[in-house]
Amino acid sequence: MKFVLSLVLSFIFLLWFIASVVGMVYASRSAELSWLIPVILGQVFLVIGTAGLIAMLRAKKKDLWIDIVAILIGAIIVALPLIYHFGSEQTKTAITAHIPTLAGAGLLIAGLCGTLAAYIGQKRAAEKYSTPVEGICIERKTRLGSGGAVLHCPVYELTLNGETLRMEKEVYSNMGVPQIGESRTLYIDENDLGSYVEPTADKRVRMIGYFISVPFMIAGIITLVLSLI
Repeated sequence: MKFVLSLVLSFIFLLWFIASVVGMVYASRSAELSWLIPVILGQVFLVIGTAGLIAMLRAKKKDLWIDIVAILIGAIIVALPLIYHFGSEQTKTAITAHIPTLAGAGLLIAGLCGTLAAYIGQKRAAEKYSTPVEGICIERKTRLGSGGAVLHCPVYELTLNGETLRMEKEVYSNMGVPQIGESRTLYIDENDLGSYVEPTADKRVRMIGYFISVPFMIAGIITLVLSLI
């Protein structure tokens, strides 16, 4: 049942995304509707960020910064063209004069927050989960991600103090996922067995965070410099 529901939701998501792209293309062909392009783009950020935030909250994860940043960016991208289009001439002049600076500052702050969050999260995890154990992947849970991508969540079996345990993080990915029967070194906290650090997969996920946040910083710096020249 869950698989069917995931399939239906993925299909709906795909239709919505295609409709958004078609809407932007259609709006770009009309001077009167061109202001809708950033509105449609912004709602894409809003929907994806909100969906990601809900998924992270359900999984009781704390790394919410990417989704929160996406929601904030989406809200700004949607709000500014709406205010500009329906606002007074004075409002339009003020927005036009400050858009580059605001955009640069927003991008820079978003990039800094993302980079710091990823770095601090890594340091805290390394301090908390410091006991190495060998875990064997005995199962790979599967679900469909956005766009129909197949994602996996590994389930590890390990022995701790003579007791056999099963551990999983309820984090689904298609990168760095071990094969069934593959052994990997996990780092755990013996006082909190609800999670763990697996360097191979976690590093790839962390690099995605940097890959997303660093371009925001660079774009923000460039935009700020150009707006102040």
